[in-house]
Amino acid sequence: MDADFPKLQWDKKYLENFEDKIIDNNVLTSFFFDPDITALIDWAKKKLLTIKNLETDYLSPAYEISMANKTIAHAGLSVDEDCIIFRISEDDVASTGYNMIKNYFEERLIFPAEVNHGKEEFSIHDTKIIAKSWTWDDTPITYQPTAFFKFYLDKKLIAKMYMLYRDFEMAETCPTISKFEVAVGMKGKGYGKKIIHAIEERLIDQGFNKLWLEQTESMGFWRKMGYEIDIDEGWKYLYAEDEI
Repeated sequence: MDADFPKLQWDKKYLENFEDKIIDNNVLTSFFFDPDITALIDWAKKKLLTIKNLETDYLSPAYEISMANKTIAHAGLSVDEDCIIFRISEDDVASTGYNMIKNYFEERLIFPAEVNHGKEEFSIHDTKIIAKSWTWDDTPITYQPTAFFKFYLDKKLIAKMYMLYRDFEMAETCPTISKFEVAVGMKGKGYGKKIIHAIEERLIDQGFNKLWLEQTESMGFWRKMGYEIDIDEGWKYLYAEDEI
């Protein structure tokens, strides 16, 4: 057990051994919260996009979408059947075909939440905390990424976070904090609050409006942060719909 992070079970071999993970900086996952993939595919065929059925164990249906003999993206109905997930190379984000797809959704007032894969470093607003994140394709058969964050103050590791993009218990496609812990000796200084606020702002920028918690041990902390707690799950809407 890590003496600085004794509260949660941090599986370093699995979570922090990034050498074994495929962390591709050229990958983007887009979530369009409209489950009618049949209507999308019918529209795409009329627009002369090439559609190929993909066989997967978890996504049904799933498709490869191409234009002019070039694959634009893979798309599938999420496991929980609440959105369409696209896996696309960042080189193709500005392509004519993908812009056509985005316009299809925008005409229906549906805008994507987008997650870039790879390694990233960013600062936490109004602090000297530096965040380092790794986002990878943990379950390629579902197109849902996984992210791990480490937070440093003066080069000292002060907090960790493990984030999924699906709440398994509630069966919902949504960013989900699976684990979050502030290091021993760093609690009670307001760092956890500032980190969570920064993560919420980051998710809003990505296009998400809700954040789930799998970890509710510190219920008082999460309630002060505006989260609703129900036994072993928590959630928060990041902004009101009329704020859009």
